[in-house]
Amino acid sequence: MEKVLAELYLPEGIFKNVLVQKANSDTKKDLKIIYNSWRDMCDSLGNIGARKVNIPEGLSEGVYCSVTGAYRTNNLKIKNANTSFDCYLPTLKLRIQVKACSIVPDLTSFGPHSVWDKLIFIDFYVDGNWDGSFKIYDLSFLDIKNLILNIERNETFLEQQLQGRRPRLSLYRLIREYRIEPYITGNINNL
Repeated sequence: MEKVLAELYLPEGIFKNVLVQKANSDTKKDLKIIYNSWRDMCDSLGNIGARKVNIPEGLSEGVYCSVTGAYRTNNLKIKNANTSFDCYLPTLKLRIQVKACSIVPDLTSFGPHSVWDKLIFIDFYVDGNWDGSFKIYDLSFLDIKNLILNIERNETFLEQQLQGRRPRLSLYRLIREYRIEPYITGNINNL
């Protein structure tokens, strides 16, 4: 990904000349290599009875940026602004939180300060296959912040965040429960 200067419109204000990452033709080649290396490592770990490695966030965020034109905001630090989001979609001026899973059902965690305007889930385990296919879901319409995550304590996602904890839930389960259809499908090999 190449580094570029961008203008970000955040709730805290407009920030100019912010250093972000933008996908280019080299990114697409790199994503194929990263995907195949990750799958090879997972297979090798499985061969020795070890736990497989989670999807690297650079892979999921890189795929999202490659297919949407979003900027990757990795390690973004802006004084007086919450930068706990993964990507920024300049065409719609939206903060994007990207999540992905390497097993079904997933157990996805969020940081205590995670913010987003658009929540994205990328499924790389399409129809039970690891063939480079992916489906991208927009979960923004779900009221995740008010979902009850701990029934015994009647705790919501937001309440856990306010306690400084990392809320955990299955986004894949919500996709199935609400019968959400992907809005982008593709294959890393065809980027």
